[in-house]
Amino acid sequence: MQAISQSIKAGLRHCQSKFVQQSSSGIAVTLGLTGTVMAINSFGWLQLLEFQAFDLFTRHQPAVEKDARIVVLEVAEQDISALGRWPIADEKLAELLENINGYEPRAVGLDLYRDVEVPPGLNRLTKAYEAMPTLVGVEKAVGQTVPPSPILKSLGQVGLADLVLDPDNRVRRSLISVQASPDEVKLGMSTTLALHYLAEEGIGPEMLEDGSGTIRLGQSTFDALGDRSGGYQGIDSGGYQMMLNYRGGKGGGREVFPTYSVMDVLNGTLPKEALADRVVLVGVTAPSLNDAFITPYNTSFSNSRRNMPGVFIHAHLTRQMLTAALEGEGLLGYWSEPWEYAWIGLWAIAAAVSSWRLLQSDKLRKLIPPGWLVFGGTVTMGGALVLSGYGLFNLGWWVPVGAPLVAIVTLSVAMVAYHNQVLERLALVDELTQVANRRQFDRVLRQKIQQQKHVSLILCDIDYFKPYNDTYGHQAGDACLTQVARAIRQAVRRVDVVARYGGEEFAVILPNTHPELAEEIGERVRAKVESLGLEHSGSQVGPHVTLSCGVTTIHEGHLASAAALQLADKALYLAKNQGRNCVVLCLDGGSEGTAEAIPV
Repeated sequence: MQAISQSIKAGLRHCQSKFVQQSSSGIAVTLGLTGTVMAINSFGWLQLLEFQAFDLFTRHQPAVEKDARIVVLEVAEQDISALGRWPIADEKLAELLENINGYEPRAVGLDLYRDVEVPPGLNRLTKAYEAMPTLVGVEKAVGQTVPPSPILKSLGQVGLADLVLDPDNRVRRSLISVQASPDEVKLGMSTTLALHYLAEEGIGPEMLEDGSGTIRLGQSTFDALGDRSGGYQGIDSGGYQMMLNYRGGKGGGREVFPTYSVMDVLNGTLPKEALADRVVLVGVTAPSLNDAFITPYNTSFSNSRRNMPGVFIHAHLTRQMLTAALEGEGLLGYWSEPWEYAWIGLWAIAAAVSSWRLLQSDKLRKLIPPGWLVFGGTVTMGGALVLSGYGLFNLGWWVPVGAPLVAIVTLSVAMVAYHNQVLERLALVDELTQVANRRQFDRVLRQKIQQQKHVSLILCDIDYFKPYNDTYGHQAGDACLTQVARAIRQAVRRVDVVARYGGEEFAVILPNTHPELAEEIGERVRAKVESLGLEHSGSQVGPHVTLSCGVTTIHEGHLASAAALQLADKALYLAKNQGRNCVVLCLDGGSEGTAEAIPV
């Protein structure tokens, strides 16, 4: 009974190790590919996918109502025609500013470069500048610089007009400020306008004392964009940057702000309340002046008409800062890198597990081909990822979508390939003993005989196996077969192929092996099985399980596989006739007289 118990336990251990081996292989594939996707993402190779997701979410955000706090006065093509010249003369610009000031706006942004005099009218323009302390002119300080108006610079009324371009030349982030020198910080025009507006609300910026560089403004804190924030990987994050959260919906972003022509102001046709107590931005929208940029609202099929004039981009940033400070919303946040990697890993593991379960479902595979089954699961999970990313985006979080999507597709395809590999292995491996089955044995033997000069073959038969089954039961018999197969594999070389030939018979193919070495390996196999010490009270050879082995060698493909098997079977027959538990060699053209028995 102890022998039966040991055999059964050994069989259970084998089944458990088989399950663990399959699971471990699947886990290794999942972790390896997930790590690869994360590495690719860290190099920035998936950054464009993240940009595409950002743009998609931006275009489909719920549109907001017009923000009456900010008004855009545009210089369109018809305005240039009405003015009769461009750049606008100092005198005409002074008249425009005087008229705007008469509406009593809270702040005015002049998004026009005025670094040189455009006569006539400089004196009048200077007086107009001095009469508007909340007027902000512009300069360009990054890249190809454009100096500010000398007059406005002397008044300290200059902001940056610089817009930050991503690698695909789209404007998704804004420049809040730059450190021009150790003692000078330059603010963006939009930042300055927002601060002028908020000052009348009693709100000003406060630097948090934790040393993080985070700024509190009203109801929100502003964290500087890092070089790896959100979907970015290694960008130039110089200065104090943040993401632009456009809220124009599908309309393209211009419809968020009340917009009038500068000619309406010059002609005095605007009602007083149109600009009163508002932030007013003056800028060009005429295509001929080429002050328009590619934004998330541009699609692959968009033309240049879809580009957004810079004045509207500054309006969006001003609105974003006002909404954040006064209402506590509108900013986009980002997860730390560990959380982003956890997010990618979660979707990758989910894809692997769901794909594997779909492939393992017999009911589903009968209805739908496995490839289409996984394809449908991949599309479903990819859709769930995009919807999750979109939902979080609307809640103010920009999380990776491109990298998890690549992980989902990669892991789904990998699980199909792994499943096919498992099926192929099952088709070629004996399920009980985990050595090659008869089909694989026949294929390999034919191949080796055709390719190699010397191929040896061993046929092994467990002595008196039927009495073993009758005595100990079929479950113990299966465990015995499993242990014998393992012992044979341990006794042969790595290049040798062990197969279950049928029932209690095993076969070993020995590539490039001469008869003497084949005979030696056969004896090693016989001795290894006997050393297991498996109790066999029904054996007429001894108290333990033993093997009889027949060995043959084929030279330079002179024999077909069928003839080789006949020779090996003849040798095995001789081994049994000579008392079993022995090895007999039988060569091509031999007879019983040429067979050699090795005494035990």
